[in-house]
Parts: sequence; C-alpha cells; structure tokens
Amino acid sequence: MTLKGQESNTINISAGGLLCSSDSSVPFKHREVVSGTIFVPNTTDEEINIIPFLCEIIRVDLVKELERNQVALTFIKIHQQDQQKILQYCFEKQRQMRLKERKIKSLRR
Repeated sequence: MTLKGQESNTINISAGGLLCSSDSSVPFKHREVVSGTIFVPNTTDEEINIIPFLCEIIRVDLVKELERNQVALTFIKIHQQDQQKILQYCFEKQRQMRLKERKIKSLRR
C-alpha cells in the first residue's frame, strides 16, 4: 500500500479503515487527512484490486526498536464498490482461518 506517496505495510484492514506500518522518517499527524492506495487481492481470481482512498489519521504510535510508525486511519472517502471488495476480502480470510482451525482440531483427535 501507499500512504502520502510512501510505501507502507498493511497490518490490519477492515471496511472502515486500516492499520499500517510506515518508516518513522515519514511524518504523520493525528487528524491529518491523507490519500493512499491499497492493493487488495480479488476473492474470485488472481487479480489485484487497486483501491484509492482518502483517510483521516486517528492514531500514530512510534515503534522505536523497529524505527517504524504504526498508523491507524479511518476511510473518509472511498468508493462503495471498493469498500465492498475490502469486505469480501476480509470475509474470505476469516473463512480460510476457520477452515484451517477445523482442520487442525480434526487432526488432533
């Protein structure tokens, strides 16, 4: 993903926002409005959805030992279709985790 034109790593994502990790040299401020792009795998094929957004930064935490900022943000402008793609991706990941848990439980028996 990119945020303020800089590459960042997505830690957690939902239809309402996301948490990312960014180089600590990139300044972020609480309540700052910034643009970004996230790359979300399509749930039906191997395509990648490129989703632009506008967001508000709601928290910035410095992780000193990694020299990285953890930046929490909420979407304030994102196309509804793109938000649906994020939601579908999240549901698919949850489904995969449940199937994996069931498989592990059945192997333990």
